[in-house]
Amino acid sequence: PELLETVRHGENGRVFQGDNVDSFAEQVLAAVEDRDSSIRMARRAAADVAVRHHPRKVARETLAIYARARAIRGMPPAHA
Repeated sequence: PELLETVRHGENGRVFQGDNVDSFAEQVLAAVEDRDSSIRMARRAAADVAVRHHPRKVARETLAIYARARAIRGMPPAHA
């Protein structure tokens, strides 16, 4: 389920049923047989990760989580 938040089948990767070897093999064969599509998906995946997991974005999200946790506990905001 975690990967499904990031991987969009046919757009930036291939998805298979985790407990199904045949499903895995089918996706590996599809990747090998359609190299151009696989390369396009790999490029999209790299671009998605660069945006989605950019260090500044991750830092902002992490600081927001800490700020909410402090607020829940009744603590004053942290100062930079």
